[in-house]
Amino acid sequence: MSQKRDCYEILGIERAASADEIKSAYRKAALKWHPDRNPTKKQEAEEKFREATEAYSILSEAMQVNGNSIKILKAYIPVALVRGYDNYAAGALRTLQERISPGAFNKYVTENQLSGLLSE
Repeated sequence: MSQKRDCYEILGIERAASADEIKSAYRKAALKWHPDRNPTKKQEAEEKFREATEAYSILSEAMQVNGNSIKILKAYIPVALVRGYDNYAAGALRTLQERISPGAFNKYVTENQLSGLLSE
């Protein structure tokens, strides 16, 4: 049985890659390793094509789940604040900070005037 490789390694991308970068890397790998484009190395091409497809499937699903949880967190924080659950809102904000880029996080905090929650 062959050992499973890292999805990012298979597609040749960094761990911080965006959804568009993941998609682009997959398309390049799919074109490069499509069995019809590699008739002399058909078996190797099938394996690499399958591996790239599986890596893309895993990463795109993870991005979708992460994207949905980010939307939920962004919707939850203002509601928690309005209802007086400052500690829960602060916890959600810290979780959000772990899941999005620093620039996007700073923009969200600034736009929603949430910097006071960070010190709690």
